[in-house]
Amino acid sequence: MDIIFGDVLLLNGVGKLSKPNKIFQTKRRKNEAAYSHVALCLGPNIVAHAMPKQGVHIVTFESILEEFGEDWMVIRNKTLAATAKDSVVGAEYAMDALYHLGKRYDLLTIFSGKKADESFVCSNFVAACLNTHNIKVGRTANDVLPVDFQLCLESDEWADVTSEHKGFYKYSCNDYAEQQIETYYQIWNNAKSLAKLYELARKFDEAHKRLDKIVGYQPVELEQPDLGFWDTDLRK
Repeated sequence: MDIIFGDVLLLNGVGKLSKPNKIFQTKRRKNEAAYSHVALCLGPNIVAHAMPKQGVHIVTFESILEEFGEDWMVIRNKTLAATAKDSVVGAEYAMDALYHLGKRYDLLTIFSGKKADESFVCSNFVAACLNTHNIKVGRTANDVLPVDFQLCLESDEWADVTSEHKGFYKYSCNDYAEQQIETYYQIWNNAKSLAKLYELARKFDEAHKRLDKIVGYQPVELEQPDLGFWDTDLRK
């Protein structure tokens, strides 16, 4: 029983906005939406998702079910699973997803067609992560809704693996997952620090090049022509 990177978790929220969310999706896609939220499995018991207050962040599978309830399913892309099932490759893919960690939640990515890069809603965050591995969810990452993942099951490329997850989480241990999440955040913080240093070095390099250019514009000291008598130092 494998729980691997790229498994997509569909959830039906218990809050008052869940029903309007599904009505909006249903009208927009002309297909009945059964779920209001979507998250990405990074590995056993670890999921990443985008929420209004926290933006993109990582939680345990158990904690997301506590928040959203027991009405959920998990789907898997078979092509991605063929490579992600290797534990080393799956870990590398999870590291790719960390690039988006901390980015803010923004509904404008859905309503305005704004490019989903620096901000996300839950569905286009997951779509962007899958796009990194050439897995498309039928639309551009900007415009993906939870119902689009639901509709993926109409393709032979996707499978319903809910039973595998339910069997796994019945016996899973939360302690290891929480330690792994802490490790992910440490890696993310280190990457941010390195990115800041890289940006500082880049700016310093650009400033140095501009300075060299300015120096290059300075007048060149030319050799003075011999003016004969007028060059004679009369003090000698």
